[in-house]
Amino acid sequence: TAASGATVAINATTTGNVIACDTTSNAITATLPAVANYSGAVVYVIDSKGNSATTSRAITIAVQAGEKLDGVTNGTATINTNHGFSVLVCTADGWFQVG
Repeated sequence: TAASGATVAINATTTGNVIACDTTSNAITATLPAVANYSGAVVYVIDSKGNSATTSRAITIAVQAGEKLDGVTNGTATINTNHGFSVLVCTADGWFQVG
């Protein structure tokens, strides 16, 4: 899935997902889907155009309100290196970065 707007809701499946973020024009916030519906899902969020190290072009990965990322309620992760990426896995306890 390609993402280029300021925000994108990730519609994941349990079979693997690649979210290619184009930060040429703006930063992006990618919000992961609800844990209850996606346990076992793997999501790859990538900086497809190689601009996330540019000022105001980072990719922020967010969770649904009240859910956890890496054990932190309402946690976020940031991709701010050109061509950077994050691999996330959903478990019953929340989303975790594994790469």
